[in-house]
Amino acid sequence: MAILPCAVFSSPDISDSIDLIRQLLNVEELPTSEEDNGYKWNINNKYYTAQVQLYALPDATSQVCRQYPDSVQAVILYFDADEVCNAFIAFFCIFRKHFQT
Repeated sequence: MAILPCAVFSSPDISDSIDLIRQLLNVEELPTSEEDNGYKWNINNKYYTAQVQLYALPDATSQVCRQYPDSVQAVILYFDADEVCNAFIAFFCIFRKHFQT
């Protein structure tokens, strides 16, 4: 099975990440994902068509980040800018080499 490019959603409260994915997919309830908590998003506009796997992850140590780090094409971090958020420090430490140019 080919690995789809994926977008990782992370927030201090995983329910916020799940809600963002639900809104993006424009559904009331997300389908139950038996395997890995991923949700397929079919992007189809006048410029291109693509499939992307969306993941709501509690942190960077989650399975998808460790198994397929090269498939992560986008990271969406959702947090309150007025609060210190130590939850993302582990993520940045693990993927630091991918952020440098």
